[in-house]
Amino acid sequence: MEKQDLVHLLRAAGKITNSREIYVFGSQAILAADIHHHEILHRSMEAGLAVPGDNGCMPI
Repeated sequence: MEKQDLVHLLRAAGKITNSREIYVFGSQAILAADIHHHEILHRSMEAGLAVPGDNGCMPI
């Protein structure tokens, strides 16, 4: 996953959940931070996302 892929996921998740705040978990959280990252992170095609107050029942 490239950073632009993560940005796309975050925008889609925000639109679906009507939330402007999205938490990113796992290895892709490093892509969300604006720091230098190793190319090994691009191997993962998954991102753990959650919104504040979500009870875990809404798949994103």
